Amino acid sequence: LAGDSAGGNLALVCSQLLRDGLQADLTPAPAEVGEKLAAVALHLAYPTMLLPKDTISSMTTVNEPFLRSWHMHWFRLQYLGNDSERREHLKATDRRVCPVHAGFEGLPPVSLVSAGRDPLRDEVKILEILLKEAGVGVNHHYIASETHGFLSAPGSPNTNETIKRVHADLNGWLISSAPETIRSDPKGDAQEFAPLNKQ
Repeated sequence: LAGDSAGGNLALVCSQLLRDGLQADLTPAPAEVGEKLAAVALHLAYPTMLLPKDTISSMTTVNEPFLRSWHMHWFRLQYLGNDSERREHLKATDRRVCPVHAGFEGLPPVSLVSAGRDPLRDEVKILEILLKEAGVGVNHHYIASETHGFLSAPGSPNTNETIKRVHADLNGWLISSAPETIRSDPKGDAQEFAPLNKQ
């Protein structure tokens, strides 16, 4: 599963629901679904955690060119509604809003990307710490000079190098989780992983 920004939040929440055998409404998923679906790796690029409290980076990156603190406030209004009490309640209690509430034990390995000039920088760092404390494998690719969304900037040296590193993460994890018949036949079914090597 993969996602960036708000999509990173959704990918992380989905991986937790799959782990726990739950549907989006938090009711148990049908048994046949739970047996067939499982995340084997996660790629989360500058994901928002929708934490109950603001971080330092969310309050100090007010003049960055792509994503600013006030943008985040507006996005949260659209996602959680205008009722401030309800918003704070959701952030403080609902696992589908703030993934911290569901715990991170038992999740697959995670390839994280973050940027130094991003309001979400500290949220990603907190996520890295919590994942490692839960025993989850994490490769964190932090680019201090970049802004939110930099992976979408084609041709940037930082973009190209970071994508190569993420591809290497995912290739290794996907192939290691594949059936032995695929791992032992690189010219056979394992070719389905080949696009991850391309730029």
